[in-house]
Amino acid sequence: MPPKKKTATKSAPGTLRAFFNKQPKKPASAPTEIIVLDSDTDSEVEGVVAKKRKLVAGSSIEFVDSDGEGTPRPPRRVSLPPAELSVGKPTLLLVDPCPSRQSPDEGVQPETSVVYEDDWGTGDDEMRAEEEETDESSPIDDVASLVCPLCQLSLSDLSETARQSHVNACLDADSAPPKAGPSKLKPLSTLPVPCAQPSKNNAFSVLMNLRQEHAVWNEAEVAEAGRATKKNRRKAPFYKVMEGMPIAVDAFRYGEIPGVTSYFLTHAHSDHYTNLSSTWKHGPIYCSEETANLIIHILSVDKKWVHPLPMDVPTLVPNSGGVHVTLISANHCPGSCLFLFEGPQTVHAGDSSFPSPWIGSSKTFRYLHCGDFRASPQHTEHPAVKGKRLDHVYLDTTYLDPKYTFPPQPLVISACADLAKRIAAGIPPDPKMDQWITSPAKGKQKASPERILMVVGTYSVGKERIVKAIAQAINSKVYCDARKMGILRCQSDPDLHALLTDDPLAADVHILPLGKISIDKLHAYLTQPALKGTFTRVVGFRPTGWTYSPPAGSSTSPTLTSVITQTQQKSFTHASLRSARTHTAAVQVYPVPYSEHSSFFELTCFALALDWRRMIATVNVGSQRSRVKMDGWMKKWEAERKRMKVKPRRDDFW
Repeated sequence: MPPKKKTATKSAPGTLRAFFNKQPKKPASAPTEIIVLDSDTDSEVEGVVAKKRKLVAGSSIEFVDSDGEGTPRPPRRVSLPPAELSVGKPTLLLVDPCPSRQSPDEGVQPETSVVYEDDWGTGDDEMRAEEEETDESSPIDDVASLVCPLCQLSLSDLSETARQSHVNACLDADSAPPKAGPSKLKPLSTLPVPCAQPSKNNAFSVLMNLRQEHAVWNEAEVAEAGRATKKNRRKAPFYKVMEGMPIAVDAFRYGEIPGVTSYFLTHAHSDHYTNLSSTWKHGPIYCSEETANLIIHILSVDKKWVHPLPMDVPTLVPNSGGVHVTLISANHCPGSCLFLFEGPQTVHAGDSSFPSPWIGSSKTFRYLHCGDFRASPQHTEHPAVKGKRLDHVYLDTTYLDPKYTFPPQPLVISACADLAKRIAAGIPPDPKMDQWITSPAKGKQKASPERILMVVGTYSVGKERIVKAIAQAINSKVYCDARKMGILRCQSDPDLHALLTDDPLAADVHILPLGKISIDKLHAYLTQPALKGTFTRVVGFRPTGWTYSPPAGSSTSPTLTSVITQTQQKSFTHASLRSARTHTAAVQVYPVPYSEHSSFFELTCFALALDWRRMIATVNVGSQRSRVKMDGWMKKWEAERKRMKVKPRRDDFW
């Protein structure tokens, strides 16, 4: 259906609302409805119309406190001044399902405030789209990864028919009875008792396991491609439900899942809480305290369903058959965590057609669900994980590609802070930029004092560390709009709270949606009457992993040894940051290779440091081609982890 016509909100010409409330141009033809996961592009995807809804921040935010044992205390309120908000295109994913609590005419701020039509995305700007079947930039050649599952001989040079013949021959040879020899009869009582479990080298078992693995993923692919109807809910793929346990993780889009009694949420990004709203009623939600605050504030989830859990402490999951869970900081966004589940398999829950043979046994299983995370030595050295055998690791495979070996996050944060400090002090970050810092008259400094505005692009939740580092480096307050302010107040970060201000003229660091960090949009922001005359120049920081490009000539299929050696030899400083070529005398933008997902190098170090039986990808799994590529790297990790370990450079990165 074509989008409904929307009446523009009247805005005073002296505020930023007039600029950001510009109505989008109508498409030439009726657009096709497209569902797009979080994108960090500056412009809208072709053929997509962004839905907009008026939202108004309430006068207070309710927080859920935990007593350390998972029991919520009565909520406390933090008062905020009412402010009218309007959500623009939230990364083309979801409109905030929280209903408006005020009329559009309430809460209009005075002209001295900066109020604008924002487009804060509610998700993760680095969420990868599925790779297309025509993608030829694969780190692994599909053909090169074809090996016989029995003898491990490469089959890359054989035709499909020859490959099948080879595997059949190996199967026949392995299962053929030995040649008959002289019979030596023995009493039955002296014969050995056959093993209860098949041998690891049994070729038939290996082949059957591979076939079942293939069937499980095919079923998951069909489930993900399906759509919910009024009569039938969408089925959950197997990796959303912990095997043998009544526990689902980040699976709210599937509604009430058969056999599931506990729903876990790793963090408050919309691609993980899809369909979670004020009408949720399918079961208790377990998450960290910060995530609990965020989903209650953003989504208006009924507090009776939300159960915040303590960090780093094993907690018994109710109605789980004896499963304990430990929350470990994910190093992703505020409130994000890994879940370590430990316990028996007691039930076949979910929609998978492949039940575990271990249900009802006394064996303890350990599953590490990573959600979205930035891997570091602090994860592999965590006492809940170190030295334990992990049966399943559900891995964030957003950047499981060697071309995404970007710099360590702590070094990038320090580089941005140092760069901001140098610019604020009038020190050219690059000798070639001296003309940008000084006046056209060579050798003469500008007579009037300068005030430079630093702007950091973010999404609704995440990238706060880089904001704090820049603000602390230049001794500045931080300004953001009312909606972003409310979200920041949900976080347990008193240092960040102390930096916040609602006066845009009192802060030299502003936070804007990531899509606003471009030369043209920052120029418009700087020259609005509400700011004009206060700041002389603006420097924008655009932090996302997609800004990173590997060095020219880098191999698309390197060895693990070369990846580790070359990455650990690299450094990253303020001099590593390069501004966009289209900068002007008043506006400069720095793309920053800052990600809150693990790089390929970090995923490799993480996998080599742990003792695991099975690694399960959770991102980019929609096609067999993509899964084959990732599985190839996992096989390399498995083959090398016993002899190859990576020594951390610091306790927070390898």
